[in-house]
Amino acid sequence: MPTPGDLQRQLPEIVEQIVASVREKEKIHHIERHDLPNRDEVIRILRDLQSLLYPGFLRQRLFFANVEFFVGDVVDSLFVRLSEEIGRALYHEDCTQCHKLVGHDFRPQAEQITVEFFRRIPRIRALLEKEVQAAYDGDPAAKNFAEIVLCYPGFEAITTYRLAHELSPTNCSFSASRSSRVS
Repeated sequence: MPTPGDLQRQLPEIVEQIVASVREKEKIHHIERHDLPNRDEVIRILRDLQSLLYPGFLRQRLFFANVEFFVGDVVDSLFVRLSEEIGRALYHEDCTQCHKLVGHDFRPQAEQITVEFFRRIPRIRALLEKEVQAAYDGDPAAKNFAEIVLCYPGFEAITTYRLAHELSPTNCSFSASRSSRVS
């Protein structure tokens, strides 16, 4: 029976094989390429967006006296972070043209998309209010709206879908400005 030390000595060879596989399988690595949107940051952004959509449900101690401060703080933070992730997505979307995009700054376009998206939040909230009412009306076991907002995974999926839909290329300046960006 091999000892733990004997088994551990096999690790450098295994690492070598994995690295060789990474180099050979180009379709499933993203090494030495422009940054993709950061999945963990996108999830944090989604949580902050949910706190704007459902103020008081996800963050405690909100009052009408401080809601403007709260919304302003969240929007300000989201503007920087969401613009960064949108910029990364824009760059990646045109990756087939990467040789033409070296040094291209997507920040102005990403910031414009972010502002357009923020302008849609009141409309998104209106749609989601109808969705929460429909969920409540359609589930006799539902006790209140808070239960639906906080506990129903399907409602969280609807929220995420609504936000993603508003950021899709057909709903923002993304598609309209693509053709003028790279020539």
